[in-house]
Amino acid sequence: MVGLAVAVEPPVVWHGLELRLDPAAGTLEVSDHLRVPVELRPRGELRFVLRAGWTPRVDGHPAEPVGSAERGVQEWRYTWPQGREGVTIGYRGAFEAPEGQVGWFSAGDAWVPTIPDSRVRFRMAVEAPAGWVVVSEGMPLGENGWCEDRPLEGIDLVWGRFLRYREGSGVPLRLAYLLEPDASLAQRYLGTAGGALDLYSRLIAPYPYAKFALVENDRQTGYGLPSFTLMGSRVLRLPFILDSAFVHEIVHNWWGNGVFVDWDSGNWSEGLTTYFADYAQEEAKGRGAAFRHAALQKYADYVQTHRDLPLAQFRSRHDELSHAVGYHKGMMVFHMLRRRLGDQRFLKGVRRFWSDYRGRRAGFGDLRAVMEVASGTDLRRFFEQWVDRPGAPRLQIVDAPQVSREGGRWELRLRLGQVQPGPAYRLEVPLAVSLQGEPRARMHVVRLSGRETAVTLRFAHEPVHVRVDPAFDVFRRLDPEERPPSLGAVWGAERIWVVLPRRAPAARRAAWEALAAQWLQRYPQMTLHWDDEALQPPPGVALWILGRENRLRSTWAPGLAARVAQRLGEQNLSAQSLAVAAAARHGATAVALLQVVQPEALPALARKLPHYGRYGIVAFEGDSARNVLKAQWPIASSSLSRALREGARAAPLPARRPLLALAKARPPVEARPDAPADRACPAAVADR
Repeated sequence: MVGLAVAVEPPVVWHGLELRLDPAAGTLEVSDHLRVPVELRPRGELRFVLRAGWTPRVDGHPAEPVGSAERGVQEWRYTWPQGREGVTIGYRGAFEAPEGQVGWFSAGDAWVPTIPDSRVRFRMAVEAPAGWVVVSEGMPLGENGWCEDRPLEGIDLVWGRFLRYREGSGVPLRLAYLLEPDASLAQRYLGTAGGALDLYSRLIAPYPYAKFALVENDRQTGYGLPSFTLMGSRVLRLPFILDSAFVHEIVHNWWGNGVFVDWDSGNWSEGLTTYFADYAQEEAKGRGAAFRHAALQKYADYVQTHRDLPLAQFRSRHDELSHAVGYHKGMMVFHMLRRRLGDQRFLKGVRRFWSDYRGRRAGFGDLRAVMEVASGTDLRRFFEQWVDRPGAPRLQIVDAPQVSREGGRWELRLRLGQVQPGPAYRLEVPLAVSLQGEPRARMHVVRLSGRETAVTLRFAHEPVHVRVDPAFDVFRRLDPEERPPSLGAVWGAERIWVVLPRRAPAARRAAWEALAAQWLQRYPQMTLHWDDEALQPPPGVALWILGRENRLRSTWAPGLAARVAQRLGEQNLSAQSLAVAAAARHGATAVALLQVVQPEALPALARKLPHYGRYGIVAFEGDSARNVLKAQWPIASSSLSRALREGARAAPLPARRPLLALAKARPPVEARPDAPADRACPAAVADR
């Protein structure tokens, strides 16, 4: 077991900012009064970086550039005045005004003087034209002012013609900044934020900031920033976002924006945030196994063996493959860690990770060390195989399970194997055994360390059914029969053929070509074909078959139209008025069909369909393609599920306590400890 390293708090720079912002002209004038710790002024010299093209003066004197600008920033140096506690850096910068309604300088844009290897606290006053509202980290002060006394990695500045909504008067304050009046929408978000802040303050630790704000963006973003989220206009109006992405961004204030990521060792925060937010919310509704299955299916759909990467190499989401690894594999790793340690030790370790690294950077190694100390468990091999190694195990029941009876006791024997390329994993695999006359299955954990493991279990009652990992608790490559056809299997293929209907009417054919052209710009692995070509797709190619008139519909997806009609009928929906996409499998080839009634919906469908990869059938109505159905095809069978007696059915699994239920056992806590007196923000939040 490794020893727990001491987390060293980086030095903190105080910024007293006076800004004059003109969004229309694209100018920003800054006067920054800095207090810089002596350890950040080696040899009496101050070094900082600033956005390229912006020339600073320190106490009215020019600074000296160091080298040339790189990656959009320029380094500067200045001899620190002896006997001075602080300096003032002033500059005026031009920027390209955004095309939309919202502007943003991110913390990484070096729009304020940035000293490497430091943290920042700040107080900010902004002068802006009438009607313009500025949002940043921390608590609001007066008119367009902000203050944050917690150490941050940087400062964000967002501006727009926002309408502000507010709920509550204490700390944390809940705010919503919208571009159009919508009190009902604001109230839904403010109410959800209140519940989530209370819940996770009890589950993890007190919320670390003085406010949480929803800020609307006219670009379709979903950014989680310290104390606020910047979400796109269309995104935040989707009904499912409240309990998923919005809560995800709130939880980032603990993981990623509270404990910062040591990027050199990989990004652990997306997996941990997904587990505590998206997954935990679904688990609390009784849908934990379905969520885990969806995560494994996404990994299977988008991550091919030769394209895989270990968690230690994941930094951020830039495509579906990185999303499947960083978010879904990461989430499953934390789930397996919880299953291994148990709820109490897992949560003890997570809370200690927060308390030891709050306001500091941490990597997977730091997380492992904390969890080892908190649980008293050596986790070296666990982290090596799940964090440092790419890939996933693939499980198999090697031989037919055998049942026998001796002396009034029943015995079940089977062999479990790992059939993935590469070395065997060390696994803890759940087995669910259904016994004659018992209402729920018995759960057993089998420890695998080699290619095959013999398992012998004894019972007082006859075992009639056995399932391997029935609730998808192990991160693994799904058995082929556990993967119902999905749109993601097409989107994730190495090559995609889009097949258009040649005999469609001219106007409809032109609409299909426009959709295909939009997809071709986004997916370099895509090529365009027509249904009157002699098509023989090689292995690894998936098909999008477009249009009801397409000649290949019945060839490559026989029977799918009938399944679609049946599923729509179950929901009292009719294909005659909807756009429908559905997935099928033709041998080893993944196939998806798309049919529309209104060609005007195709531009919206081209944009939306890539986001529905987890589903086997989706339906939309109207020109805006409003979703009215999204469903997965059922899992018909699995080679990891075996009846031990003819006609025997699997018994339900035992109930589990969800992660969020553990928050109820934690007493209420104060929302925010005091900050250092010389740098503290005012105790009262100004009502502006």
